[in-house]
Amino acid sequence: MNFLTHARSILDRPVAVALSRLVSACLGLVSALFPARGLGPAGRGEASAALALTGLLPLVLGLGVPLVVRRLAVESGDPAKSIRAARAIAVLLTPIAISVALGSRSVFLGDLGPASGTTFLISASLSSLSILWICNANVLIAQGRNGAFAVTNLLPILIYVALIAVGGMVGGLSVGYAIGANLVGSVATLAFTSWLIPVGLRGPADSPQRVLREGIRFAGSQMAEAASYRLDQAIALPVVGAAQAGYYAVAATLSLVPFALGQALASTTFKRIAMARGDVRNHHVANVVRAAFAVSTMTALLMGVVSPALIPLVFGTEFAESVAPAWVSLVGSVGVVVGYVAASAHTALGRGWIMTAARCRDSPPELVCFLL
Repeated sequence: MNFLTHARSILDRPVAVALSRLVSACLGLVSALFPARGLGPAGRGEASAALALTGLLPLVLGLGVPLVVRRLAVESGDPAKSIRAARAIAVLLTPIAISVALGSRSVFLGDLGPASGTTFLISASLSSLSILWICNANVLIAQGRNGAFAVTNLLPILIYVALIAVGGMVGGLSVGYAIGANLVGSVATLAFTSWLIPVGLRGPADSPQRVLREGIRFAGSQMAEAASYRLDQAIALPVVGAAQAGYYAVAATLSLVPFALGQALASTTFKRIAMARGDVRNHHVANVVRAAFAVSTMTALLMGVVSPALIPLVFGTEFAESVAPAWVSLVGSVGVVVGYVAASAHTALGRGWIMTAARCRDSPPELVCFLL
């Protein structure tokens, strides 16, 4: 076995996904550092709201299609048909994405300047590009290509952090720049995943109507899940103002560190659960849910202990008010992690409606608690 083959065999182990999630979470903290120090609490709040919306739209407009693509890739072993169907669906969704972008700009981001607002509209209108690379990433999970998925997971945040760092060093950092850097990361990730999974434009394709019908079973769950993770930051800007939204954004960023571990657990166990049968499958599901609870609890406790020193040190003393919200968010992160891992298991089992019912039941209280 030569060096490259040996290196690839190491990267394709499940631990690579776990490490990539941890690195991604750390990079998320770094990516929050530059806007926090360069834009201040108010600018950080505006940027967080805009980025939350651009991250939320692909998950909402995707209508559960990426999860269907993942299941079909496991069942058939050939993702080409489902990827072509997803491309057709993405094209059809583009006019809807433009309309939603215009509405989001008006409702949530009315105080953005002309340049930043225009950048947001362009980025949000191109949400279909993110839908496609998310579909590709789900295929990598289905194929058990852990190393490739780990790189895909890291690429958007790596590009974003690099561009933000450059902007901060040259004094060109702005809300619009941050939104544009995020868009560049999405486009680059689509190009990278399309190279990993080469599928021509022509060829047999699954019926888009069939994929959409199955996707709707998962769509409610995916929308509710996305809202739980991102909608709060978008709502924060018009409800509590830019400065308070900035404090909240830092707290929310810190609380997503345990979630990174949950994503790693879900990604590395999906294929095992989907391929197993009977009592063996139930055993796998029970083990991964227990592991999610244990790991998220320990991580949340650790982050809670270090946050009073970490937040002022990393983001600046003006963000000291983020410590208390971070503690509350970390408590909630345990439930988020367990819920995400359980939802992934339901996806592997094809229980879309159960996921939707559970997520839609849980999401309204979360939003009400935030508003109160």
